[in-house]
Amino acid sequence: MKDIIIIGGGVAGMAIAWEAQKRGYTALLLEKDSCGGGASQASAGILSPAGKSCGDPELNKLCWEGIRMFPGWVKDLMEMSDSDPDLQMEGVFYPEEEGLPKRIESLESVHVKHSWLSSEDIEKNFSWLGVDRVVLIEDEGRINPRKLMYLLKDALVAKEVDIRENSEVLKISKHQNGWEVSLKGGESFKSDKIAMCTGAWAKGVEGWVPPVKPMRGQLIELFGEGEGFPTHTVHGEAAYMVPQSGNYWIGGIVQDRGFDDSIDKKTLFQKVATMTRWVPGFARAKLGEAWCGFRPGSPDDRPIIGEKEGLEGIFWATGLFRNGVSLSPIVAKKFISWMKGEFDSSLNSPFSPNRFS
Repeated sequence: MKDIIIIGGGVAGMAIAWEAQKRGYTALLLEKDSCGGGASQASAGILSPAGKSCGDPELNKLCWEGIRMFPGWVKDLMEMSDSDPDLQMEGVFYPEEEGLPKRIESLESVHVKHSWLSSEDIEKNFSWLGVDRVVLIEDEGRINPRKLMYLLKDALVAKEVDIRENSEVLKISKHQNGWEVSLKGGESFKSDKIAMCTGAWAKGVEGWVPPVKPMRGQLIELFGEGEGFPTHTVHGEAAYMVPQSGNYWIGGIVQDRGFDDSIDKKTLFQKVATMTRWVPGFARAKLGEAWCGFRPGSPDDRPIIGEKEGLEGIFWATGLFRNGVSLSPIVAKKFISWMKGEFDSSLNSPFSPNRFS
């Protein structure tokens, strides 16, 4: 019997598996499809508190705890694999917009540096930007989420962590002092500790289902090179762009459409048009593929992290919404503190599952 069964092979589930094996725990990771194929596909890989997160002081703090872990976390993972996830902590540009002061204000409490660039600074150093004034938040960055998935899986395989893909969980039920996990194929596993990392595909236990729903995110890729093409991430209120592996990913769409995986081309093209105003060189870019993924959203846009009263022995790590990648290392750290009996899942915790009935 494994010390831990982790259900869900996205970035959070694999991060928990990695941290668990480092601390000497044996783990079984169950994924219904292929690892990294869920909400991770909707991520552009920006390491920054997403959307309204910067306006939530407690969530903003948690995001920054995760972001600051990335350099050491990725270095640790890369000791086990040649996969390079293209981590760049070079800062993110924010054009001057109405909501920008709130984001800047949120930086003070977490001690993050920022600087305003004048038109002269932009012309001299970042001539590809088509704006007069911009803020550079210096401690933010980017990572290629697809390559991060490969790195995490490679590292887990190198450490001989038991990973079972194409293993759909049908039921989780109490068994003596622990839990039994039953799979679609008839196989079952038992453990005293479960980590629920099922993302938008929320699984229920003993009648309780976390109030999580799929929020569709979409991205489109642009191709182009040479003068006039960007070197840094640009993040506005309506759209964002991330340089990824020599190309450029544009997004900024959050839609409540269930598991509808169709592509909203009209809205995506609007995002491209918005970004082209900030990066005029994109007028010469070629369009590439478009894709979508489903982020797990909660009713209050806060993650659900911890143990639910009455379901002791199960750690919930879901509802990470648009911050799934940024939060992954800190969620794994919180899981280990829970394993040691040091984690507070009471209503005193802002992200506790117990805030929901």
